[in-house]
Amino acid sequence: MGIAMLALASWAQANQAADAKPSAPSSEQAAIQLAASLVTYGEQTQQALPFIQALQILKDNPLQAQAMPKEGETPNKPGTQLLDYNAVLAQAKAFAAGDAHLLAVIDQIDKNSERGDITGPNYHEDVVQAGRTDVYTITFRGGELAEVGVVGDGDTDLDLYVYDENDNLIAKDIDYGDDCYVSWTPSWTGAFKIKIKNLGNVYNRYVLITN
Repeated sequence: MGIAMLALASWAQANQAADAKPSAPSSEQAAIQLAASLVTYGEQTQQALPFIQALQILKDNPLQAQAMPKEGETPNKPGTQLLDYNAVLAQAKAFAAGDAHLLAVIDQIDKNSERGDITGPNYHEDVVQAGRTDVYTITFRGGELAEVGVVGDGDTDLDLYVYDENDNLIAKDIDYGDDCYVSWTPSWTGAFKIKIKNLGNVYNRYVLITN
């Protein structure tokens, strides 16, 4: 087989063109990533308002927490569960204590909140150690938009890579910072390897969001 045929055969095995670039997230994905950033900011500033804003987003965009096994398990970093509705609600009330107006706003948001049957996007919270790479394997359906977002705690730079089952690079986000996003449309239903690389010298607590 000639070089050209070998290259063509290798390309045909990719579950998406390897030159895929990050695009703008869907409105739902963008809102969820914003909620995670708001909770992180609320933790840092010890203010109620960011938690309240995040609470409204989480009410409008129900999420399903998902335990995802990864290579090289690491202990969790203490802190608020970034996208857990009840945890954010508790934090919002705690920081709004003594402010009748803010507490009323929180109660209004939570009023008649239906949190039972959640069929929305999935999220997973974890820690990646300094200089390490967390790896997950997630199956996405062929012919449908696949989205992966990562929101870190702001301590280090995180890079996000996606590979298909044949180890072809599908998409990446290696911009400076720890907010990452990639999207692609798989050619067929298959398993994809999600790699989150910590370029810093301290650990980073992050939330991984998939549609």
